Amino acid sequence: MVIDFHTHFFPDRIAINTIRYLRKRMMQVTGTGMTADEAFPIYTDATYKSTFALMDRSNIDKFVLLPIATNERQSTNVNNYAESIGSDRVIPFGSVYPYQKDWEYVLEDLYYRGFKGIKLHPEGQQFYIDGSEGMRVLKKADRLGLIVVIHAGADPGYTEPYHSSPQRIANVIKEVDGSRIIAAHMGGLNQWDDVERYLVGTSINMDTSYISKVIDFSQYKRIIENHGADKIVFGSDCPWQEPQEALKGIGSLGLDEESLALITHKNAERLLGIASS
Repeated sequence: MVIDFHTHFFPDRIAINTIRYLRKRMMQVTGTGMTADEAFPIYTDATYKSTFALMDRSNIDKFVLLPIATNERQSTNVNNYAESIGSDRVIPFGSVYPYQKDWEYVLEDLYYRGFKGIKLHPEGQQFYIDGSEGMRVLKKADRLGLIVVIHAGADPGYTEPYHSSPQRIANVIKEVDGSRIIAAHMGGLNQWDDVERYLVGTSINMDTSYISKVIDFSQYKRIIENHGADKIVFGSDCPWQEPQEALKGIGSLGLDEESLALITHKNAERLLGIASS
């Protein structure tokens, strides 16, 4: 059993344009001399059908969709689409724009509709995770028992100061139970020294999305061992990384079989409340 806890895809009518927009931002910010295909390759066309096919080829049993509403008008459509593609294999999370007036209603509505959790992207949504807007959403989600996946650390489409650094996430878990929070990208993309300084050994969960492309593998293994494999969930960040590449990275670390089982499916099953296989 393998569960990919970090995937992205979009309705067919907007998928291509959404990816083009995101890659354009990334190229403008990073200023690399490479082409977009070289610097930020994608492995699906960001549609449901293409993602499903890649998950089949990669032998992924279940996968979590993490949508993001980047303005108040989007949350209804984003959540309705997410709900429409839910199945035994596809587990959709919802999204709330932290500045929207009815943010509390949106969270309650997601809970009553049976969503397991939400995704927050403090860069894409432009709010500080430990600021007033972030904390009120996190506290409400905690009261409802919703999982919260947070984009953590740097983002190639945005410049500093980053809105969800490891230190800011450490501020969050002083006030909110970290056991249902997942800090994506091993706690902070490209900020892993601060992950070790502020987050390792705390109650928070982390996912493995994208990082095998960019992290030093000795630090990767050290974070897992010191934080605990029982608080790491597998994620690829598809379409930005192939699940098999992410799995290969984890498999190369020399972890024991129980740790690999925890990371690839057992921790996800516990968080999602689904039967262990």
